[in-house]
Amino acid sequence: MIYSQYTADIPSSARISYTDKRVFIPKGISLSVNGKPTKNRVVIGQYIEPGKMHPNDNYKELYPVLWEALSGTGLKVGSLKIGLYAAFNSIVQDKGIYDDLVEVYGERDAGVILDYCMFMVGAHTNSTIQMQTFMKDKGAFTAGGVFNDDWYSEFFQNGMPSEKNELFREKWLQRCCDAGIREVYLCVDGSNNNCEAEGVEIAEKGKAKSHEENMDVVSFMYAVDADTCTPVYSCEYRGGMIDAKGVKYIVDALVNQKIRVKGFIIDRGYCCADVLEYLQKNHIEFVLKLKTDVKGHTDMMFEHKEEIRFKSMSFIPGTNFFGVTDTKQLFKDSDLKCSVHLYYDWKNGGERAITLLDKVYSEKKKADEAILNKENHAIPDDLKDYFTVERNNRKRLISAEINHTALQAAIDEKGFSSLATSEKMSAVKANSLYSMRNNSEVIYKIMKSHQGFNVSHVHNTSSVYAKYLTVFISSIIRNELLHACQRAGYSTNVAMNELSLLTMQLRNGKYYTVTHNESQRQLNLMKELGIELENLDQIADKATKENSGIVKRQKKLKPGPKKGSHRKQLDEEGNVIRKKPGPKPGSHHKKKYNKDGSPRQKPGPKPGSKRTSSQEKTAEQLG
Repeated sequence: MIYSQYTADIPSSARISYTDKRVFIPKGISLSVNGKPTKNRVVIGQYIEPGKMHPNDNYKELYPVLWEALSGTGLKVGSLKIGLYAAFNSIVQDKGIYDDLVEVYGERDAGVILDYCMFMVGAHTNSTIQMQTFMKDKGAFTAGGVFNDDWYSEFFQNGMPSEKNELFREKWLQRCCDAGIREVYLCVDGSNNNCEAEGVEIAEKGKAKSHEENMDVVSFMYAVDADTCTPVYSCEYRGGMIDAKGVKYIVDALVNQKIRVKGFIIDRGYCCADVLEYLQKNHIEFVLKLKTDVKGHTDMMFEHKEEIRFKSMSFIPGTNFFGVTDTKQLFKDSDLKCSVHLYYDWKNGGERAITLLDKVYSEKKKADEAILNKENHAIPDDLKDYFTVERNNRKRLISAEINHTALQAAIDEKGFSSLATSEKMSAVKANSLYSMRNNSEVIYKIMKSHQGFNVSHVHNTSSVYAKYLTVFISSIIRNELLHACQRAGYSTNVAMNELSLLTMQLRNGKYYTVTHNESQRQLNLMKELGIELENLDQIADKATKENSGIVKRQKKLKPGPKKGSHRKQLDEEGNVIRKKPGPKPGSHHKKKYNKDGSPRQKPGPKPGSKRTSSQEKTAEQLG
């Protein structure tokens, strides 16, 4: 059904049919019954004039919030939780995020993005199908509520083009620079996420984060200022691309905004020669956690393991660590040398050793019982190295003894780890620098839950870019929320529960009010977030206007085509072809002859003919 009484703006992702001027949303290409490719589309309205259309039922379903604003049929929810919205609104206004989003994407889409960020932070997931359920009783940036999951899938595919995404990243970097971030040590983390969708062009075969080999993966990388824990940049790239190029991409982006990258603090995931050689070549410092199988770590273990275990001269005050430093070659296939720092964490090592011993002796007990009862039993793969077993000709276990040599060697290595640094420094300083990752690790864990952990729940390349940028924006807001909670003395989960108790109620089915019965804990948290009591009242006033139909609506049109519209001609893009003033060229020249060849008579009576009145004609007819 076409709602001709309403005139709606044509969405940016929509197209106009050249033949019948129907407005539609492209849905891709599929194979028809006869095997030929056919375009899929959803018609959402009828074109009227440039940028305008009459909506239909599909528009009403796909754009419920816009429809409610257009028709004045807003949802009147009895009670809305507004604490999370108030916190988000305060943060994005203070940090300039809202202004940048509006400038880049427009006011409506800025609200859509922030609502999705609020959903990910509040629900700890990015499964869009759960969004409407989570947000149904909460305040939102988008007037009238949130869209369904199909709408968001379409939005991520077409509503956030890469050029706009990059522009927002540049604006955020400028905000960071204006806030005083001019020289940074970056904590960098990333992952290779499973991505089975055929429409994702940047997915390539590789080792996924889920440890599955030869999977289609998409890589992403995040950079956080180690000093302030502020997320500064993110990027997505081909799953098969080496990490050094991802690091270079981040360095180039920051340098372009006049932010100097002094160094990188990175974990085992970047322990490869190409990354470190790039950093060393560009005079960028690094502090790196080494993998336990690389040459630099194994050499340090061979030479210094017993030198630091519970040795007083190697103790690092204020920690559980003992440490020593030496210069080593890091990789067998690279000449790269740097300072390597070996550490022994007695507490961590002791706990891991006890855990291993418990598992081995527990397995020994199970094996002995199986042998006694003449039952089949298999030693788990992760414990096979610590047992010497015998089986009879029927392959049934008849003996299982602990291999104490192998077990002791494994216990002796528990608690050891190594750092590599580009600059010469003590083990104490290297450990202090690497500990700066602790705060940023909290943000990384949250971001990974927003991404769906090891799997990318997207169906095309543009959706990968759009959704990961939304995750990055949510991480910025979540970081500010985290620090506000810490200043107030609450854990983030406790604070979120406190915020959820801030509500507004619908009175007489017409207007919303806030009953100001805030607890002291809520007031403390609001103070750290910059939320004033009048801000809650403003949110209620905004909701009242939206739900009472006080929105800008189009005038009801008279039936029939718009005045003068039948004279307008449109080009292929639906734009009006402007005509020059005056008649068409040649239109004032009339033909001199009729179709039968007789001379064309000019208007009026023939020359010389006598006009007669009706009375005279009647008299002539009677007489």
